[in-house]
Amino acid sequence: EGYGLIGDKAKFRAIVDAFHRNGVKVLVYYGFEYPTILPGWSRKKDDYLIRHPGGKWVGGWQAETHRAYQSCYRSGWAEEIEKNALETVDRFGLDGIYTDGMYIPWECANERHGCGWRDAKGELHPTFPIFAIRDLARDLQAAIHARGGTIDAHQSACMVTPLLAFADSCFDGENVQG
Repeated sequence: EGYGLIGDKAKFRAIVDAFHRNGVKVLVYYGFEYPTILPGWSRKKDDYLIRHPGGKWVGGWQAETHRAYQSCYRSGWAEEIEKNALETVDRFGLDGIYTDGMYIPWECANERHGCGWRDAKGELHPTFPIFAIRDLARDLQAAIHARGGTIDAHQSACMVTPLLAFADSCFDGENVQG
């Protein structure tokens, strides 16, 4: 669910090689969710996940083998996703990454990693971690470009210029399908 987990690594490598032999570039998909299938999920979820002011996690989309909740890049998840993306690109000789929603500053009120703010009555309100995402986007672009690759950003109607400065192309429109 947007993390670059590769099941049959030999088969995946063969597919990438076949595309490359035919002049087709290969980008791997990275999303904005933290999936329950990852090792350490139970230990890290309280730090990584986006929370509403009421305390509920955001998302919870059901996949075949797991659920996927929205993650906040102000947490340690940003470092983990960057490390995984670069290792996956290097290991399989990929040509970059395709990001789905990663360049969107989703609102978050998870105080464990520094999001949210409290008003005079002590009520928790969300913040938008744009600088944390901008740092991740900047670092990813520099590292991917150093490898000769590209970053494609899929944003679905959230065009945030300080973030898009670190994408090579941008896809929009999914939000108007209906």
